[in-house]
Amino acid sequence: MNFSSNELILFGIAVFAFLVLNAVFVATEFSLLKLRFTRFGTGEMDEAKESKPVADLLDDMSGSLKILRLGVTLSTIAIGFLFAPLTLAGLRSLDWFGEYQIRAAMTLGFVIAVSVHFIFGELIPRAMAMQNPVRALHVTVPLVRLFRFLAQPFSIAYNRASRFVLKALRLNPDSDLNLISVDSQIRSLVSNGEELPEVTQSILSNAMDLRKRVAHDIMIPRNQLKFFDVEDTMDENLKVARDTGHTRFPVCERDLDQ
Repeated sequence: MNFSSNELILFGIAVFAFLVLNAVFVATEFSLLKLRFTRFGTGEMDEAKESKPVADLLDDMSGSLKILRLGVTLSTIAIGFLFAPLTLAGLRSLDWFGEYQIRAAMTLGFVIAVSVHFIFGELIPRAMAMQNPVRALHVTVPLVRLFRFLAQPFSIAYNRASRFVLKALRLNPDSDLNLISVDSQIRSLVSNGEELPEVTQSILSNAMDLRKRVAHDIMIPRNQLKFFDVEDTMDENLKVARDTGHTRFPVCERDLDQ
């Protein structure tokens, strides 16, 4: 297996191109996720949606992420495939003519490809996207839209195949990112929350944990039920809360029937 200088140059250019393409897909993916699950009140989402192409990707997060994952997969495979001849040429330039030259070139090429891909195609674009998602999207979206247009037929076929397999496994094929978006955004409010008072964060956190309760956790006999009376003063209602130790109370007017 011999390659000319021009062929090796083309291989090198192709590796660089796929590495850039992979970085674009990764940066777009993490930018979208950062914006979708960002803390409320930052204004980043509104700023991003001023661009219609970016808004289209955000409005169809599930479809966008599937396309981006397809792009990352194709780029990763291409980089690994193209590194093998470059590594083989490098070994031959060092006058290494071992018995297992091709195997060594494939193994070494794989190790180098993984290292280069992980650093320049994953870690660096991911960090850039997380720190400045709006700017990253403005740079990457044009290329992503072109790839989405070209890969749409394949994406449709793959989605149909995955839905068929999921149904065969008795799993919900429509259970995707959209079902967790609200939960994740609310959770983001109560983690590392310098934008909200502690009391507000505590209330939101407790509200989310309420989903884990079942009926026997919160039901008590009616004659033992305590409530907040709207006609009582704040101090009187707080005393009820302190005396009972409960965390949740019905709000009534004079009695439980009102």
